[in-house]
Amino acid sequence: MLPAKNQYGWRFLIKHMREAGQEDKADRLLSSYAWIKAKLQASGAQGLFDSYLPEARDEAVRLVGRAVALSLPALAANPHELPRQLYGRLGGLVHESVAGIVASAQQDPDFSPAPRWPSLTPPGAERLRLVGHQDQVRVRPSPPKGGVSSPPPLTARRDCGTRQPGRRSSRCAAMRTGFGVRLSSPTGRASSPPPLTARRDCGTRQPARRSSCCAAMSTRC
Repeated sequence: MLPAKNQYGWRFLIKHMREAGQEDKADRLLSSYAWIKAKLQASGAQGLFDSYLPEARDEAVRLVGRAVALSLPALAANPHELPRQLYGRLGGLVHESVAGIVASAQQDPDFSPAPRWPSLTPPGAERLRLVGHQDQVRVRPSPPKGGVSSPPPLTARRDCGTRQPGRRSSRCAAMRTGFGVRLSSPTGRASSPPPLTARRDCGTRQPARRSSCCAAMSTRC
């Protein structure tokens, strides 16, 4: 195990192993509960999740990575939630390698108080992928003018300028899978539906609507 102070090693170990053709060794680390916990302590929740991108061919590693993605807010707030998060999201799956991780999580002292059954949202298929952007996307809401409805917010992109919803761009497109509706932006009008928001960690959501599946975005915006 790497020393906790070796930040370079913790950050790039998996990447270097994959580039060296050591896929199996990298997958064994990513599916080891002891390594997952040590990585979380050394690099934080986001650093742990980054180790699972791009997704591996190994199914167990993909499931763990997606479980970590769903658990990012909880792990960022309290890393001691790791065993309960993994048990809650992976405990109901029938998979030999995943079952080993769950069993190790249940032996962690942080597992107490122990949940009675796995009741958190399990990892599932990818629900959203944004294509065309190469960097972060940020939205600047337009201020209201004299009580009149605001115009659509201006979306600023570090890779290809700015745009407003309703103006089509040939370089930046959004693709949604699994819902059958198009990605839309809030308009600020009273008759508009709740805005659909895209997050870097795990897909999309609408206010007052819960999603049964939330997977990591495979392309950073």
